[in-house]
Amino acid sequence: MAILWFDLTNEHHFSDGNKRIGFIASQLFLKQNGYHLKSSEKTTKEKIIEFCLKIAREEIDQNEISRWIRKNYEKL
Repeated sequence: MAILWFDLTNEHHFSDGNKRIGFIASQLFLKQNGYHLKSSEKTTKEKIIEFCLKIAREEIDQNEISRWIRKNYEKL
């Protein structure tokens, strides 16, 4: 899952919208597998945008993305 998010964001498959596509694809994948984003202060819209930007700037790696997903998602 983290690989999908990281690669779609950073490999520039599209001329525009790579961060949005990476985030949306990861959300759809998780939702189809029975997970949803927990509601908390740590998962506000601004925090998610900040996290996506860090992925795009390659400030975090796939292991950190995996940890973030485990921390911020729960099984439906």
